[in-house]
Amino acid sequence: MGNEELNILPDPKQPRRLPTHSLLQPWEGDDYQYNALTKTGIDQLPEYRRKLLGAVQPAFKPLIDKWLVPLLRLFSNARHYLAWSAQDADFDGETLGGILTFEKFMKAIGAVPREIPDEFKASEG
Repeated sequence: MGNEELNILPDPKQPRRLPTHSLLQPWEGDDYQYNALTKTGIDQLPEYRRKLLGAVQPAFKPLIDKWLVPLLRLFSNARHYLAWSAQDADFDGETLGGILTFEKFMKAIGAVPREIPDEFKASEG
């Protein structure tokens, strides 16, 4: 790991795909349940989160507070809903109780969502 920089976004001066950072390698692959499970480490393992955020390339450090922290909170709320509500008869697995919607994702990063036709919108439980 050492001084390895996190390749979340490509460096505009180097428009090529860099090798995946070792902290993100468990997120790749075809086993989506395993990928999702490894991502929970951001929320549940403070040391992992510290290493991950500390490895972000300098050009993208401003996005930590602007995008990453709000999204981590959003996903944490969704995981808590999942943990407490998965067995409920009216469980909303599509938006996790209306927590994970396109509109709320965009709001978390301070962006104005584009208009989505009603037929493509998920219901907000």
